[in-house]
Amino acid sequence: MNSKLEAKIEALLLQRGEPQSLKALAAAADATPEDLSAALGRLKERYAEHASGICLVEQGTHIALGTAPELHSFIESCTKAEYEKELGPAALETLALVLYQAPITRTTIDRIRGVHSSYILRHLLIRGLIQRSEDPAFARSFVYAPTVELFAYLGITKAEDLPEGQKVREELTHYLASTQGD
Repeated sequence: MNSKLEAKIEALLLQRGEPQSLKALAAAADATPEDLSAALGRLKERYAEHASGICLVEQGTHIALGTAPELHSFIESCTKAEYEKELGPAALETLALVLYQAPITRTTIDRIRGVHSSYILRHLLIRGLIQRSEDPAFARSFVYAPTVELFAYLGITKAEDLPEGQKVREELTHYLASTQGD
């Protein structure tokens, strides 16, 4: 039994926070496909035996950590309560960056804000305020942009309609250029 491989798989899936291909997972964990398959089987058994709130979610050749199906209604009620709250200052700040600088990467958002923004981006994605797509410039990277629904909610039809849009974009571009070496 290779519990170290299982720990590597869990850690990587947790850290990445999104589905990983079995091939990439095997390469990162330095495991054969057979060893990876066996370790995933043991993880599934462990989660089932210990009534864990975590499960492995498989989609074709990709796998991710997910919430155990029997906790769906619990998570749904927590999520609903979260949606009813107003957006906090960090979420509004991140949303403004996406609105004025789209398409924008998480790395750029992190650099401007000075803190890690993954949780907030996920929250905005779940609320349907922003969308994520693959970054055409870099494989395995994403860019964020506002959704059509957000524009409709704001009463605008395009980013150019944002208040002082050109001025804010110029200031952000200048700031990013001045911190390039940091």
